[in-house]
Amino acid sequence: MNRHSVAVAYIDFQKAFDSVCHKLLVRLASLGIAGNLLVWIKSFLSDRQQRTRVGSAFSDPMNINSGVSYSG
Repeated sequence: MNRHSVAVAYIDFQKAFDSVCHKLLVRLASLGIAGNLLVWIKSFLSDRQQRTRVGSAFSDPMNINSGVSYSG
């Protein structure tokens, strides 16, 4: 009988990223970053999408609902 082992590690990073963007934006503002640049950074972090490519085929774009995204 052949035995094969598989090791799997699951790490839940959700809590780690819950407030990353909020803290990042507050920190950037405290460093004097404001105006159009801060608006651009907020925009860059919000309403993100991703898609997967396999060879030359692409999946449909999907909204990113977790991770480092900004929603406020």
